[in-house]
Amino acid sequence: WDHDSAVAAGLPGVIVHGLLTNAWIIRHVTADLEGERPLTSLRTRFRAPIRPALAVSISGGPDDVTVETDGRVAATASATLA
Repeated sequence: WDHDSAVAAGLPGVIVHGLLTNAWIIRHVTADLEGERPLTSLRTRFRAPIRPALAVSISGGPDDVTVETDGRVAATASATLA
């Protein structure tokens, strides 16, 4: 939330929270599925910070989701569906 605190923690500035990144991944994986609870587990590996206001693309299927921003992989994930 605070630029100075983020920089003091070794980040390039304010970043997008990992929970928001996971929400984007879950939405991507479950977008075309029916049912109330199709997702049973999600494993995410955060590889690089996502900066606010940068475009993010999410690709892949449940087994191999990739989140990219600013020309680099920001996160990868694998989901298990019910």
